[in-house]
Amino acid sequence: MSTPPATAGARDPARADVAGMAAVIERAEADLSLVEEPVGFAAALAAGAPDEAAPLPDPRPRSSRSSTVG
Repeated sequence: MSTPPATAGARDPARADVAGMAAVIERAEADLSLVEEPVGFAAALAAGAPDEAAPLPDPRPRSSRSSTVG
């Protein structure tokens, strides 16, 4: 069930408060991501590359792979 559309002149203070809080949360989330991204990038650079590259996944479907248990 949907709510009927509000008339052009009607204002709901509760909806305005919720919209304002949503905007504050979105801004805080954006600010936090701007802080965390460079920190994570700097940590990855400091850690350096691994000695060996990770193996690539087998592109064949699991059902067509041979199962060798040895």
